[in-house]
Amino acid sequence: MSFTDTPLAPRHGLLVLALASAGLIAGCNPSVRAPQSTPGASADAASAELAWSRWNCGGAALEVAFAADAAYLRETTALTTLMPEASASGARYRGQRAAGGVGLWSKGDALSFSADGQSWVECARAAAAFSAWGQEPSWKLGMEGDRGTLQRPGLGEPLGLLVRSLRSEGGATLISADSVDGAVEIRLDDGICRDVMSGMPYPQSVAIDLPNRQLRGCGGDPAQLLRAQPWAIPTPVAGRELATLVFLDANGVSLQAPCNQHIGSYRLSGEGLSLTFSASSKKGCPAEIEQEDRRLIEALAEATRFDVDDAGMLNLIGPRGLIVQAQPAPLM
Repeated sequence: MSFTDTPLAPRHGLLVLALASAGLIAGCNPSVRAPQSTPGASADAASAELAWSRWNCGGAALEVAFAADAAYLRETTALTTLMPEASASGARYRGQRAAGGVGLWSKGDALSFSADGQSWVECARAAAAFSAWGQEPSWKLGMEGDRGTLQRPGLGEPLGLLVRSLRSEGGATLISADSVDGAVEIRLDDGICRDVMSGMPYPQSVAIDLPNRQLRGCGGDPAQLLRAQPWAIPTPVAGRELATLVFLDANGVSLQAPCNQHIGSYRLSGEGLSLTFSASSKKGCPAEIEQEDRRLIEALAEATRFDVDDAGMLNLIGPRGLIVQAQPAPLM
């Protein structure tokens, strides 16, 4: 078993992970199965089949989804089905809602919207909910939809942001926003970013360029790193070489140990991680294997924080250093 009391050595560099940019970037025409619905079908029926994206089109907040033979427009709970029409470039769709005709024009990652026969309006993709923060100076950013707030203790009042555009460039997510102080540019890069105070790892590095200042920090949810895949823990039990640790949604955790399966919960705070196991299966095993289960549970209970190193290994760390090291396991 990979247990040790050796202090954890410093880690350097970034590990690029196969994580989405906090749900911020998605293709405009996702390949999805066409819904078995007709114009006038309920929004709930279409939602079950489609991948929706949120857009700000000239002040109108819209949700849009594309299928093989139609496009769908959702405004609050009203659903409009739009059918394809001839287009010299990109893909155009037209439909009829109670307030009049509407159109969508998709070209690559760009989307335009037309209502009631008016000219096309360029749409900006709305950012998903996202948070980031940094130190020296201390700051915190909260984004939801096309709006955000940048808190800057000691640097002035909270700064409101209105997203103007969102795009992907060179593997990074770039958000352009307006504020009362002027234009604000936000860059999100996937890869391990560690808080300079606590050492907590985050899934993204964040750079914010203000008119008169640059801010640097980390963003996203650390739990994304834990939930990225199951984790395999080597054990010394013959015939049972790996235990599998899985972090679940809603702070659940499951451990398939050499003998039994154990379930419980985990807690992440700004300072670290804790694991608690509250229930186990009751499979009968030889004493040496049951003892290995107990050793593993006791070791995991000592964890106070975690890291993901440059080799992609999950390191669970206690007061005296590294206690358990796990490697990515195949998705089950």
